This record gives sequence, C-alpha cells and structure tokens, in this order.
Amino acid sequence: YFIPSLIEEATSPSSPFCQYLNKDVLKEYVSFGGARLEDVVEITQDGCINYTICPRTIKEVEHVMRGGKWPPLCDEMPELK
Repeated sequence: YFIPSLIEEATSPSSPFCQYLNKDVLKEYVSFGGARLEDVVEITQDGCINYTICPRTIKEVEHVMRGGKWPPLCDEMPELK
C-alpha cells in the first residue's frame, strides 16, 4: 500500500530517491490500497524458520477466500518456511 506523505517526501526534488521514482506512475497507484503480510521468523545458522501461519500463495489465498479450511493439510510452498 502507499502512504501519500511518504510518496511526496520521496519524490521531492531534495530527496536522494527522486531520480529513481516516476511520480506520475506512483499517482496512478496511490489509491490502489493493498495487503501487508507480516511474518514471525527465527533466524538460524542454516537459514530461517517462518512461524507465520497464513496463506502465502495465490492458490492458498483463493482457497481461504472460498471458505476453505486453514491451515491446509498440504503445504503448497514448504520452501517459504
């Protein structure tokens, strides 16, 4: 999702990011909204473990939106753990 005040700040001529951003394109998406997923992870010597139990793939999200049970019996993307 977009925060208009942060977009304005980032696209102002004094911003170090201004040269990398297209203000006209950003304006098209500012009212789009969005979704934010936050994960609970543990960093280990071998990588990380994701403890978050939420739909992570399109198939999983659509399943839940249709009223399907969660969590699923089969993990669609075990590599996301």
